[in-house]
Amino acid sequence: MRRLALYCVGGGLAVIAHYAVLIVLVELVGVRPLVATMLGFLTAVPINFAFQRTLVFGELNAPRRRFARYCLVTAATFLLNGLIFAVLTDALSGRYLLAQVLTTGIVLGVNYQANAFWTFGKIVPQD
Repeated sequence: MRRLALYCVGGGLAVIAHYAVLIVLVELVGVRPLVATMLGFLTAVPINFAFQRTLVFGELNAPRRRFARYCLVTAATFLLNGLIFAVLTDALSGRYLLAQVLTTGIVLGVNYQANAFWTFGKIVPQD
């Protein structure tokens, strides 16, 4: 339970960065919401990885393999974020912030499970 709480704190910091980029790009720059959410997602990635690796899951063996796994999970959730967001913004008549909140809830669960069990799970050293 402690690990999930720490994950949510780190994820919360990443979400703040993601939403800040999303809102600034849409409201001040005039970027389309789908493009803005994807850029916001990319902004959050290094924040989330640093927090997960150091505070949530701890320093673990095989850092290169873990980073490669993290990148694969991130690529999948990046695409999932864009797909869900696009569907929801259409369904919600363009209410992009509500669409992003719902999208974040879905992606958070997928991201936590994938990273907990695959990215930062036990890796058996190869001979």
